[in-house]
Amino acid sequence: MSLLLSLLLSASATVSSELIESLSQLEKNNPKQALAEYKRQKHQYQNTFNEDALQFHRIAIKAAINVYDWQSFTNILTTLKKKQFAAVTEKKALHIINDIGVAYRQNNQHQDAIQHFTCALTKTTSINYTAALKSNIATAYRVQGQPSVGFQLLDSIEFDVLDANISAGIHIVRGNIALHIDQADKALNHFLEANKLFQLQNKHRDSVRLTFSILTTALIKQDLALYKKYRASIENKIREHAIENHDYLLFLDEVKHAIAIENVSSLRTQHISELVELLMDHDDANENVRLLLKSLNLKVLVPPGQKRQPKEPLLEPNLAAPWCEGIR
Repeated sequence: MSLLLSLLLSASATVSSELIESLSQLEKNNPKQALAEYKRQKHQYQNTFNEDALQFHRIAIKAAINVYDWQSFTNILTTLKKKQFAAVTEKKALHIINDIGVAYRQNNQHQDAIQHFTCALTKTTSINYTAALKSNIATAYRVQGQPSVGFQLLDSIEFDVLDANISAGIHIVRGNIALHIDQADKALNHFLEANKLFQLQNKHRDSVRLTFSILTTALIKQDLALYKKYRASIENKIREHAIENHDYLLFLDEVKHAIAIENVSSLRTQHISELVELLMDHDDANENVRLLLKSLNLKVLVPPGQKRQPKEPLLEPNLAAPWCEGIR
C-alpha cells in the first residue's frame, strides 16, 4: 500500500509557481546554484508532464547552457523528448528549439546554431520572438567572422516594439557588431542601454558580465574616467555572481595603466602575451581582447589562428529533430 501511495503521489506532483519563480530568479544571477537546486528537486517531478513542469526543466536548460554543462543539458533535453511530454512541448517548440540553438552557439557549433534558429523562425509570427531569433542568427554569423551579414539581419528590427529582455539582448548584439566595424561610440551606447534594461529586470549577473564589454570599450576609446566609473567594486560583483573573469580584469587593468602612462608598448611583455593566450579560451574576453589590442596597434600580441573552435565532445547534430521537420 505504501508503494502504491508513493507512486500516486509521484504521478500527481505539481510544480508550484513559487518554485518556478525562485528557480528562475536564481538562474538569472547564479546559474550553477540553480542547476544544483534543479537536480536536488527533479526526482519529485519525473512523472509530471504539464506546462509548469516544462518551464521547470527549461529554466534548468538555460542554467546548464550558461555554465557549459553539456551533460546536464543533454540529460534535460532527453526528459523533454519523452512521449508523455509531446503534446506540451509541441506548444512550446519555438522556445525549446531556440534553447538548443543557443547551446550550439555557446559551443561554437555555429552552422548547427543557425540551422536551429532558422527553424525556430518558422514557428512564430511574434515581432519579439522574430527579433530575438534574428539577433541570435546575427551573433552566430559575427562569431564566424561575418559581422556584415548579422548587421543586415538586425537592420530590419524596430526597437520601440520590443519588450525589455529582448531589447537588451539586441542592444548587446548591435554593440558587438559596432565594435567589429570600428564604431566604438555606437557600441558603447548600445551596451549602456542594455545595462539599464538588465538593471530594470534585476538581471544583475548579466549586468556584471556586460560591464566587461563596457570596460573594454572605454579602453578602446581611451576614456579612463568611464573605465574608473564601471571598474569600481567589480571584484565584489564577480565573486558574488560566480563569474570567472579575474584574468580578464587583470588584463584590462594592465591596459588601463599602459594608456594612463601613455606607453602602450609597455604591454609587449611575456607576462601579457601569456595572459592574452589564456584569455583566447575565455568566451567573455576572446573577441574583446583582440579588438582592444587592434585599437592599440598591438595585434602582434594576439596568437595566430584563433578562430573559435567547437569544444569536445561536440553536441550531437539535429537535437531539435522532434520539433523541426526540416532537420529530421
